[in-house]
Amino acid sequence: MSITFTLASGISATDNGIYLNDRRILPLVFDRIQRKIFLTDQTQEIKFYCDFHVVTSPSESIPQLCEFNVFPQQSFPSYHGQFCCSLDDIPACLQELHGLFDLPLKREGQRLLYLSALQDIFQYLEIEPGLETVYISDRSGWFQIDKHWFYFTSEFAIGKEGLVPDWHCETSKAYLKYDESLCISDALRKLLEIFDFDFDSVYPIWAQSILAHLRPLRMICFPYPMPALLLTGNSQSFKTQLSFRLGKFLTDSDGNLEDYPSLQSGIRSLQKQADSLSDTLCFLDDAYQTHSQAVQQKLANVLESSVRNGFSSSSHLAFLITGEPGALDFMGTSWVNRTVEINFSATPEQKEARRAIVNALKLEPLLCRTCLVHFLQFTAGILEDGSLSALSSEISQDLEQLMEGRQIYQYHQGEIPLLLSEENEKYFISTAAPILSEGDVLGCVLFSSTDPEMTAGETDYKLAQTIAGFLGRHME
Repeated sequence: MSITFTLASGISATDNGIYLNDRRILPLVFDRIQRKIFLTDQTQEIKFYCDFHVVTSPSESIPQLCEFNVFPQQSFPSYHGQFCCSLDDIPACLQELHGLFDLPLKREGQRLLYLSALQDIFQYLEIEPGLETVYISDRSGWFQIDKHWFYFTSEFAIGKEGLVPDWHCETSKAYLKYDESLCISDALRKLLEIFDFDFDSVYPIWAQSILAHLRPLRMICFPYPMPALLLTGNSQSFKTQLSFRLGKFLTDSDGNLEDYPSLQSGIRSLQKQADSLSDTLCFLDDAYQTHSQAVQQKLANVLESSVRNGFSSSSHLAFLITGEPGALDFMGTSWVNRTVEINFSATPEQKEARRAIVNALKLEPLLCRTCLVHFLQFTAGILEDGSLSALSSEISQDLEQLMEGRQIYQYHQGEIPLLLSEENEKYFISTAAPILSEGDVLGCVLFSSTDPEMTAGETDYKLAQTIAGFLGRHME
């Protein structure tokens, strides 16, 4: 089915060609028009990719009387093709069409006619809301589009409504492989069961990796540079295995987690590895002790360029570094202020627990990435305008009473809905599970809704109960 429209200027795209009033000026019929918007942090460029075919006979119902009716009775062989046009370079588009149709451009009036017609067509298509639109970013990570937030990967973008298949970033190193058959409640339950082996070992890595993907939220709630996490321990502490299995999410198209850079690779190699990656965790391995000033200087240059500068101003990367104890003691005071160092040495019991975690994650290689996909979708929802206000508001008396009652609450149809905050009457409590540790209330896991007649299900109840119980056990 062809794409047709009529503009106020008299230009018409029909199933018999393009006309100016009653004069056919081009025997081209649009079969499909795709608007591609190329995003960077500062700009966006719009290009139109047009699939077309050539009509083989003129219309009998439209008069063909003017000198500008340059294709009155001419018959064309059946032809299908594509051309690309940008509003910033209409003359190049005209030249491309001239190569296809041998347009009569010798007279200035005819050339200006075609330029004006193409300008009108693509100015209309630039704002046409029903046109198929694809966004392509120059890096991975978060972009705000029409007040909605999306996280871009090499294969799709993630918004509050789920995955947008054709939207993507141009880098080939930002694939986010996941298990689409695994729902959020099952994914989180499995992950928490694995974390239960040794929560103290996994929570710093998991927290760093999740925070790395939350830049827009961090900028609102905590607008400060994010420090690097430095894990130091011996070679049998499982620091490397746990780091890339829990902290590395974006990969090549094969989903290979074990393709990660070493600090010994040098700055150019690391820059190439991190090129066009953003809003994710950069894992740097193998910081070892050395007395060689040349090696120390090389490490210092790599760390200064990466952790201090993030490789580039648009990378927005967070860093996780592993190495031997004392390996980076030669770095200056400014380095200490940019890192959080955790001694990752382990007792025999901890080693066994960490080995169990690594083995479990090997059996479920997509589990962490599946949880991240669901989490990014949730984050995109709360990032929209106004939806974060509840995070900075005082909680309602109803929620205080629910927490003090130490019981799980869930809304049921017909009941009066409870407000999450008395300062913001937009959000209602769907499900709430207090976090209890040795009898004390430390917080609350809850689901909220903007619909006062919300539907709360058993999955929400079990998920809130599981997470609250898990957090309570590990805060004792």
